[in-house]
Amino acid sequence: MQKILYRDNPYIILWYNVNLQAFRTDAWKGYTRMPAADGAPFWNYMRTTYIDLRPVEAGAEKSGGTSARVWAVAVAIVLATVVVLVRRRPRAFEDA
Repeated sequence: MQKILYRDNPYIILWYNVNLQAFRTDAWKGYTRMPAADGAPFWNYMRTTYIDLRPVEAGAEKSGGTSARVWAVAVAIVLATVVVLVRRRPRAFEDA
């Protein structure tokens, strides 16, 4: 019965699920694909990608890119400016 069902295949497949994922191999290493040849590293019922995923070492950073330290300093400056502007009271309030 299973051979007949498989041979006659009563299903009409209208579309195939395209598994489109983007991931950064320049910043992270340890992606495990399933199936190994052309599979997806995430949401593939395997936990190895989540366990083995590690950032690429600082020495392997590409030249010309913005480092994390520069971004951290820029964010700190912006946050400090916002805090100073928010805490500053209007002049009319101080004179009253």
